[in-house]
Amino acid sequence: MKKESIYYAIINGGEEKRVENWSKSEVLDWLGTIKQKRMDLYETITASIIKEHAQKYFIEEPKKDDRLCMKPNPEGYGMNSYQRRRASFHSELTRDELHTLALLCNEMGIFSEPVPVTTDTFTALFRMEHSGLRVRKIRMLCVLLSSLSYHGLIARNWQAPIYQNNLIGAFKKDGYVNRNDLTTAYNAINNVLMDERVSVIEKTVKMLAKAHGFTDKH
Repeated sequence: MKKESIYYAIINGGEEKRVENWSKSEVLDWLGTIKQKRMDLYETITASIIKEHAQKYFIEEPKKDDRLCMKPNPEGYGMNSYQRRRASFHSELTRDELHTLALLCNEMGIFSEPVPVTTDTFTALFRMEHSGLRVRKIRMLCVLLSSLSYHGLIARNWQAPIYQNNLIGAFKKDGYVNRNDLTTAYNAINNVLMDERVSVIEKTVKMLAKAHGFTDKH
């Protein structure tokens, strides 16, 4: 007969207590003891916990700077090579700043759905989550995202997260905005440079960049 393994801690003057009956405080006390007595075991345990519970593709930036983008995990943290190559917005935008951008998009009618675009909608977009966004004015969207990229608020390859993850629905056709749609619209930006809306977008993005300490690159 196979003997059942029993794991327990010696607590309260020698009393044995099975692990399934431990309280949270007892677990924390136990980890504290391991950290003091066996740092090598403590590091192994914590690394295993992080790997086990890390999100499948991305981890969130520390909340101290309120960033809302999901960045790739470090090498070895539960990701295969494809997942590590997966593009990210690498956003520097806070929730308040995403609220400002949502208001701007609503004012300009950049999206046809949802109406109105909310802060949560934009938060989901930059987390690369499906949010129900469907673009109406793709050139203006490209103006906005390219401006955010130029001023260092999102990654240079901002197009890739959109078409790789089907994040934005197309307006005049079924399905999602693809790479060709974005490239064509981006290359046509010169046709709208004199549009007053472009100036408004640029002014807004410059204001956000200034709050981050970013300055013009030229």
